[in-house]
Amino acid sequence: MRSKKTSFVIPIFNDKTLFQERPDGTWSLFGGHLNEGESKKEAGKREFLEESGVDIQNIELIFFGKIYNSTFYYFEVDKMFDVKLTDETIGFKWVEFNSISKLKLTKKMYNIQNLLIGALNQMLEEKKKSIYV
Repeated sequence: MRSKKTSFVIPIFNDKTLFQERPDGTWSLFGGHLNEGESKKEAGKREFLEESGVDIQNIELIFFGKIYNSTFYYFEVDKMFDVKLTDETIGFKWVEFNSISKLKLTKKMYNIQNLLIGALNQMLEEKKKSIYV
C-alpha cells in the first residue's frame, strides 16, 4: 500500500537541479510515494532509479527539508548527467534554481515552488559562505 507521504531527490550541480518532464507535459523533481515499510530515503532512491534509470543506492542523500507531506533530499554532482527516458520521464533538463517557476510544473511542484526555490537558494548561499570562511 502506498502512503500519502512522498520523497523527492534533488541532484545539485552548482545552481542547477534536474527536472523531469512528465507524460502530461508538466515538470517535476524525481520522486514519489513511499511503499509500506519503506523509509523516506529508500523511497527517494527507488523513485529516482525508476524515473531516471540512474542508480544512486551508494550515494549519501542529505536531508533537505519537509514541505507538507513531502521530504526532500539532495546530493551534489560534479557534472551534469543525462537520464534514461521512461514511461514516467519523457524528457529532462537541468534548471537554474531561479528559473524553476518558468516551467509548467505539476500541481504539487507549483504549490511548493516558492518554498523550494527559497530553500535551494538559501542552501547555495550557505555553501558559498562556508567556502569563504
